Amino acid sequence: MTSNDPLGIAVVGCGGMAGSHLRAYRELAQSAPGLITVSATCDVDEARARRAAAEVAEFQPEAPRIYTDFRQLLDEHRPAAVDLVLPHNVHHTFVVEALDAGAHVLVEKPLAVSMAAGRRLLAAHERACQRSPVVLAVAEQYRRRLEERANCWAIRDAGLIGEPRMIFSQRVNLSMGLIVGTAWRHDRLLSGGGWVLDGEVHTFDLFHYLFGRIATVYAAVRTFEPLRYQDPQTLSGPTPSDVEDAAIAVLTFESGLIANFTWTQAAPGKEFQRRRYYGSDGSLDQDGLHKRDGTVLSSAELQEQFLASLTPEQKETLFPYDTRDPVVVEIVDFVRAVRDGTAPEVDGREGLAAMAVSEALYESEHAGTPIKVADVEAGRVRAAQHDIDAHWGLL
Repeated sequence: MTSNDPLGIAVVGCGGMAGSHLRAYRELAQSAPGLITVSATCDVDEARARRAAAEVAEFQPEAPRIYTDFRQLLDEHRPAAVDLVLPHNVHHTFVVEALDAGAHVLVEKPLAVSMAAGRRLLAAHERACQRSPVVLAVAEQYRRRLEERANCWAIRDAGLIGEPRMIFSQRVNLSMGLIVGTAWRHDRLLSGGGWVLDGEVHTFDLFHYLFGRIATVYAAVRTFEPLRYQDPQTLSGPTPSDVEDAAIAVLTFESGLIANFTWTQAAPGKEFQRRRYYGSDGSLDQDGLHKRDGTVLSSAELQEQFLASLTPEQKETLFPYDTRDPVVVEIVDFVRAVRDGTAPEVDGREGLAAMAVSEALYESEHAGTPIKVADVEAGRVRAAQHDIDAHWGLL
């Protein structure tokens, strides 16, 4: 493709999260016409694929082609790029097949169902690039939000909290419903784990973005509620769950920074949520900056200072076409990596590194000891994933 050609992207998987991707493509059709075209939609449920195609036809001149078979899509349509919005347990097959077909790939987080599956993706990417360079990017949102971009500037560039010392990250509530409304997320063999992998991988990627790599994890992980419900109000549609609903961990960073991490959806009564960063000169959280000397800046004031510090080029990189939608940002970053031959902000290795922290919580619970994240990432520690790897033929 030339720099003036739209990148043709096939959207594969037209369920819940695909809606956010389609809204991002709609915004880009308005703010950056000619940047991309959604060339095909694919889902095993033909009705979903058709609904997605009909939505796309509302904002681009040519309706996308419709598929229910991914291999047929690759063979017949030969897309330049695919946007995979699929369950974790098929990433290591669909991504590999797309890369082998020469397509650029944007895949939703987490990268894979296990670390062995994730390493298989990276190996496939390396093989594909030996033939012709292709992009493998992970759809990671948290770091691309305005507030997190501003936090990164405040911590890493402006040094507003001084030397980082501690993180307190807690999200505590009770939720008896199915996670994201899907039953497969409650079966470890299908999901690879619960929200620690599915959702908190966002948090661990954000921590890497703000503070560098996490070195060790010491965790307790529990499943307190063995049933979840399609309707949590009436407790109808019970679904067995063998994934965790609580995790508490101490994280130690390579820099020496320490973090107290808590996530649970099994805490009846009063809920709370807070993520706060402490440094030698102050603290930073969702309310803003509080300095040791008494200076206070609200989040809005901090974001205003951050935006004022950016050059036009920096602003266009971080917030292309002046968007504040992090899904739009991740898609534009992917397209620019394809066009320019550059690495995406969150490539496969970055996605694997964040996922390794999630898996380290499971490995720490299994072993009853602190775990080095590097050992999990390299595959030297994998006991807690053994049954998942065995199920998917990854041993």
